[in-house]
This record gives sequence, structure tokens and C-alpha cells, in this order.
Amino acid sequence: MRTSQLLQKVSVADLFLHVFVAIDDYLQGLTASGRCRLPDAPDRKGSISELMTIATVGDILEQPNDEVWFELVKQDHADLFPSLPDRTRYHRILLECPPETGR
Repeated sequence: MRTSQLLQKVSVADLFLHVFVAIDDYLQGLTASGRCRLPDAPDRKGSISELMTIATVGDILEQPNDEVWFELVKQDHADLFPSLPDRTRYHRILLECPPETGR
């Protein structure tokens, strides 16, 4: 499905919500099964699920520049993501996310 067709059926906010729920449920399942351990940082801005959601929705919407996309999300969707790290920290957190193990 093309991006324009997708956005005719669902808003960007709804897309964020659906993707977040899928990612968060998946990560919770991985950690509950012991196949993955996410870093626990209570003072972290933005959860792993939120940051992965932003990256995934950017990929779905075929955003050509992830740095610009992240800044756009911070500005235009602050109601959905009220506490996000700076752009460089966002990239470091995503790079540190462990891959799924135990396939």
C-alpha cells in the first residue's frame, strides 16, 4: 500500500498508536520470556517502545531523513511523545537495542 493510500485510511497519530501497541507488546513478551533484557533507566527520556515506534513509523511513511523525521515528530507530535531525548541520544538508544535472540 502506498503511503498516500495508508494516510487516507488512518491518521498519523493513529498509526503511531497502533505501531506503539504492537512494539510494546512484542518487547514485553520478549522480556517476560527471558529472551531479551532491556536496559532499565528510570530517568530516560522516551521509552524504548516509543523510540522504536518513531523509527518504525518513519520507515512506514518512507521518510528519507531520520534526523529530520525525529525533529518533526518532536515538534508536531509532542502530545503523543511529551518527553523525548535529543536526536543524538535517540540514535544511540536505537543502536543499543538488543536484537531478538533465541529464534
